[in-house]
Amino acid sequence: MRRFPDHDAEALREPAHRAFLVGRLLEEGDADELRWLFGAVGREAVAAWLAAHGGGALSRRSRAFWSLVLGVAAPPPRPLARELWPLA
Repeated sequence: MRRFPDHDAEALREPAHRAFLVGRLLEEGDADELRWLFGAVGREAVAAWLAAHGGGALSRRSRAFWSLVLGVAAPPPRPLARELWPLA
């Protein structure tokens, strides 16, 4: 995968790395990468990830967009998120 040049592409497909992969692609992925993500992981799994992890892993803008697209509420940002990332 071109977005992850320093990572083994096959290893990223393993369930153990799913949170990293989904978070990165939802935040930074282009159309082809997102198409691959939803085809490989599935819409339900991405929505479940968003509901469980989206509050701390995505920017406010990405969290709002994917919440609308997937029809699922992401958790709010973690308490210190604004101090660490003012746009969270």
